[in-house]
Amino acid sequence: YTVKEVEKPKVVSFLADKKSPQASGTQVTLSAAASGTGVLQYKFLIKDNTTGNWAVIRDYSILNSCTWKANKVGNKTLYVDVKDTNGQVTRKSMNYVVNANLVQDTDSKISYTGTWKVATSTRHSGGTCKYVSSVATATYKFTGTGIKLIAPKSSDKGIAKVTIDSKVYYV
Repeated sequence: YTVKEVEKPKVVSFLADKKSPQASGTQVTLSAAASGTGVLQYKFLIKDNTTGNWAVIRDYSILNSCTWKANKVGNKTLYVDVKDTNGQVTRKSMNYVVNANLVQDTDSKISYTGTWKVATSTRHSGGTCKYVSSVATATYKFTGTGIKLIAPKSSDKGIAKVTIDSKVYYV
């Protein structure tokens, strides 16, 4: 008799359709590709690296992708377990960061004065970008330790004057 060790499945790739980091509330599609014996099944899990808590995103299924809603802010480890017909399981992981929510230009908490125009494109976060051709202001009041302004940048764009706690920044 020849005794052979049963080979475990091999995870060829484990990907997220949106790069880390992402804002809380973002829908992220996880997908895996694997090879192995028979019909493969895929299970997706998450570990919160701050609390150590684990959760199943989706239990075993023949579908090799699932959608995860990135909710709680922090550092995460995402996992895919691939199981073959013999019950052999292989695990692959990826690190992922979930940041606080992005405030989009359509948020009702932003007050605009002046004549603002709207550009629509899939390249813009949230699908739109407000812009002006002359002097105008956008005001957003917040409490926190920092803020990032996300805007298109090119040679035909102007400079924004940003005031935070009476300190002026030009971006």
